[in-house]
Amino acid sequence: MHRLFDDKLRDCTEPSLRAESIYAFLDRSSLPEYERVRCMLQRWVDRFPPEHQPEILGQMCHKGSGSRANDKQFCAAFFELFLHEFLNGTDGSVEAQPKMGSRPDFRIKLKLEDRTEFTYIIEATDIDLESGTALERDQNELSVFDILNEIPSPDFSLFLETRGKLESTPPKWKLKCHFEKLVKETDYDNLLRIYMLCGQNPTHLPTIPPFPHGNWISIRTSSRWKT
Repeated sequence: MHRLFDDKLRDCTEPSLRAESIYAFLDRSSLPEYERVRCMLQRWVDRFPPEHQPEILGQMCHKGSGSRANDKQFCAAFFELFLHEFLNGTDGSVEAQPKMGSRPDFRIKLKLEDRTEFTYIIEATDIDLESGTALERDQNELSVFDILNEIPSPDFSLFLETRGKLESTPPKWKLKCHFEKLVKETDYDNLLRIYMLCGQNPTHLPTIPPFPHGNWISIRTSSRWKT
């Protein structure tokens, strides 16, 4: 049997990190809802043709910090497993990755009412709606957000505007030292007074100087109330 997830003791209940791969989060979480996901995916893998299971596992198993490429591979393999499960619930016989002129994902053969056979081919693909848009985040920038989320701040969150592209992740200590200053010096009552005096305009809230790193810069950082 090919295992998608190791059989091990898990005791982590922390949420997923922005820069963490889908697989890495599923593999570490001890929450019962993700245990159900792991069990479901393992059942799907077990029902996939054994000769093709290593390829599926190779696409899905990415431990440690993730990347867009890792998650795209995971999602593509997940969709292929899902389609295989769905097609096996129909009346046709399903062949995964049939040897033809090309290698489509599935060939399905159906017996029609007149006893003739109908064959069709499926090539599974997924669409990345964020690719090439303003929603797409660089992996280094996601790592920056994960570091900033480590700053203790029970009452406030940081509102951060950035410009440029990060070519590398800034030193963790340097990031935290710069942004912790704003959180530590933020006083709830004073922040509320400023907010009300300025007509509830968040642009007048206290800020800190920009944080530059190569071609990337945080052009505006302010404290906001957590909602």
